[in-house]
Amino acid sequence: MLKNPLFLVLVLLMACSNPPAESAVVKEKIVDVDPELIDLPERTYLVFREQLPLDNMTGFFGIESKALVEAAVAAKIKTTGPVTGLFYRWDTEAGMGDAAVALPVEPGTTLKGYVPLTLPAGQAFAADLTGPYTGLGAVHYALEAQFKLQKLKPAIPSIEEYHAGPVNGVPESAFRTRVIYPIAD
Repeated sequence: MLKNPLFLVLVLLMACSNPPAESAVVKEKIVDVDPELIDLPERTYLVFREQLPLDNMTGFFGIESKALVEAAVAAKIKTTGPVTGLFYRWDTEAGMGDAAVALPVEPGTTLKGYVPLTLPAGQAFAADLTGPYTGLGAVHYALEAQFKLQKLKPAIPSIEEYHAGPVNGVPESAFRTRVIYPIAD
């Protein structure tokens, strides 16, 4: 059983005996992945968290992201960033995950039906993806490889910031996602 919730594996990448260091192959395309070391400030989110089958993740994020944004707009809540996914566990063998839809807000912000969560400041590795979400596996793979190379351990949760996507009405080729793996102390 996969115990590391941050290790999302593409079968294609695992089959490669010598994957490129700076990029990863996804469905015959190259997704350039250039992890960078960043300083994360303390962040506060409004969160809706669920444990659910991996097959239901896309629907969960679509429905719950829209609901969270609509509730925040109706309550006139000022956001401090894009809709975000927080990933606590991703167990491909069991087909289950533990994830949250999150919206960054000012500290002290509350909204009925959502839990406020503050993540600590610290260093992290981050990588950006422009294009369809099918490339996210390669980004996660590259970040996991960076942690192994640096002999570091990622903190939970991993973070996906959805800077442009279906909620913004842009085509898949223009989706922009930042994947962040905080470094454990």
